[in-house]
Amino acid sequence: MGLSSTSLWRPARVIENRPVANGSMWIKLEATDNLPAEFEPGHVLGLGVPVDQGHIRHAYTISRADPESRQFEHLYRVIPGGRMTPHLAALPAGSDIYFHGPFHTPIQQEIRAAAEAMLGNFEAAQKDQKTAVSRARKYGWNLGDQQARLASYQASKPWTGNLFAY
Repeated sequence: MGLSSTSLWRPARVIENRPVANGSMWIKLEATDNLPAEFEPGHVLGLGVPVDQGHIRHAYTISRADPESRQFEHLYRVIPGGRMTPHLAALPAGSDIYFHGPFHTPIQQEIRAAAEAMLGNFEAAQKDQKTAVSRARKYGWNLGDQQARLASYQASKPWTGNLFAY
């Protein structure tokens, strides 16, 4: 991995990679370069795993982070036969991995949109929700729920429910 015009792939080390539930894993990583690692839960990082044919990569949301120790953690679901997660799940402690980001997350925009709508500021809610939909599209997310919330705000109705039910 290396430099591109928009991102820097940075090195990290796997500290821990363990199952936490049926089909779910918890990976703890530590940045091994000298650049800041000031991440927060909700930030999205691209993770890159070395494989025989080069590297594969995918975006994951940070679940826990400690900037002082330069460590960050992700909860992920292993997709049997998947392109990335079986390789990620097979990494033992001490393995090298790469990351880049953080990226702007759709979730943060959606929370703000829902709050604006609850306050009756539907114009601001629509703007934030449109940004969330655009970002989610870039990540390849299913847009059904995001578009339903946008339609609610366009009808001047607040949306209530679970923003994190994906």
